[in-house]
Amino acid sequence: MLSKVSKLLRQPIKLQRQSTIALNGHDLTIEKLSLLGRGSSKVHLEDQTWEKLRASRQVVERLANEKTDKPYYGINSGVGLFSNQKLTGSDLKEFQINLIRSHATGIGENLELEASRRIHVLRINTLAKGFSGISLGTMERLIDFFNSGAVPQIPSSGTVGASGDLVPLAHIGLNLIGEGEIWNPRTNEYETAVSVLREYNLQIANLQEKDALSLINGNQFLCGVGSIALEQSINIIKSIAPISALTFLSMKGLPIAFDTSIQRIRMHPGQNAVAQIMRELLPVGKTVTYSQELQDPYSLKCIPQVHGPTLEAIVNTKECLEIEMNSGSDNPLIFTEPPYIMNGGNFHGEYPAKQLDVLGLYVHEIGSLSSQRIKRLTNPTKNLGLPAFLVSQGGLCSGMMTWENVAASLVSENKVLVYPASADSTETCADKEDHVSMGSASAKKAISIAQNVQQILAVELMAATQALQHRFELEKDFYIYHPGLKKVFEHCKTLSPLLVKDRYTQPEYQELLAYIQSGELWDTMMQEMTFEYLNYQAPDQFSTLSDSQSF
Repeated sequence: MLSKVSKLLRQPIKLQRQSTIALNGHDLTIEKLSLLGRGSSKVHLEDQTWEKLRASRQVVERLANEKTDKPYYGINSGVGLFSNQKLTGSDLKEFQINLIRSHATGIGENLELEASRRIHVLRINTLAKGFSGISLGTMERLIDFFNSGAVPQIPSSGTVGASGDLVPLAHIGLNLIGEGEIWNPRTNEYETAVSVLREYNLQIANLQEKDALSLINGNQFLCGVGSIALEQSINIIKSIAPISALTFLSMKGLPIAFDTSIQRIRMHPGQNAVAQIMRELLPVGKTVTYSQELQDPYSLKCIPQVHGPTLEAIVNTKECLEIEMNSGSDNPLIFTEPPYIMNGGNFHGEYPAKQLDVLGLYVHEIGSLSSQRIKRLTNPTKNLGLPAFLVSQGGLCSGMMTWENVAASLVSENKVLVYPASADSTETCADKEDHVSMGSASAKKAISIAQNVQQILAVELMAATQALQHRFELEKDFYIYHPGLKKVFEHCKTLSPLLVKDRYTQPEYQELLAYIQSGELWDTMMQEMTFEYLNYQAPDQFSTLSDSQSF
């Protein structure tokens, strides 16, 4: 776990663009997916990947042309309840178009373009693994479509996260056959698929046996949308370190709570990593005069114990999604050595659904703890001499009074959203599909939770920026020791100057939120971080731990 935590924390949020990324179904990472989702990179398959696809396709063609009464699922049979119904002759080709049209039933608002791109490229990647038997021509059309910059129209609702994300993936298939609508990057609008395909010289796919099922049977909606929630969560766990440290300074917290002696006797890697970040930002003996309290409130001294589990949940979610992104999730699966076909349930989205539900729960706690610090910063009975609601002319002015309300409302929203969507299930397809993951809801609400928490953090950052400016006004010997933390504060106070009397602060908040969401906050900090603690070797009393568990 330590090595995974270390790798996550050392990586900047802003990634370097790659012009082309090779897909093979084995090594696609969240970072590469992020670049592809932004439309900044194209994809290609290497020769050995095409060879795998060619071999699996030969198996499908042999089975499709076999003179037998035996149905092969999705090749010469119907699907779901109709899986025992044999198809022959021209029906095999007609079935492909029918399956796409019948399953493209998504409703609601269209997904954001980035999410649609991710889903599209994830389907290419899982097909590149070579266990679906898709025809080479259809695979070429799918890749050309992605590389054109045009984006499939994918509605946000309609999938239950088992038997694959059939409905949203069918909308990509619908575009491939020249139907539905496609986002045109030239006009920045959705237009008829046939007109966009024509404008970008894209051929309409001529679907062959099993192609339709190969296009729609997988959990790429769950993983594509979930990967966005994960990236937002990574941004949160990184951004909260400098934000909470600024609050800690303004509240004259006691950094002894982060001392190595305390942390090392509780062996959770996430807790120890967070504590050591806080020790670097707030070294004992090099911070300001401490408060006269014997102990700080939990929202200050328990930062490692609350943020640490979230860090570990993020690492686990990243691992889960990357496994899922590079897995064969089709049904049936086509094997080539020796040639055979097998029916299974790899399309079921239980793994990522559960992990994304857990992620949302942990990320919510970051916002919950942040809101408590906001309350203390604005409360004159708790903020150690700072003005009430962080405004100089209190009474005449109300300062940050209702920003506390904003944070509280977002925390309350998240309390509803943390209910696990994957705890629910319902039967579909005449009870043939009698358990589903509901992972699409897990992924979508994980994004909502993360977005709410980012907004809470922006409120805390504004409050901490105000509190520190007031602290500098009140105490001339006050200082910030860590150079990275000082850079963050200096930038933030240009965005949100000292609040002497009331002004409209919504624009300041939006700029601070953008500072967090862009990754600039963490990347500014990271330039001044040593991360030496992440190379720490466990002492003798922890020698019973495996390398993966030591911190």
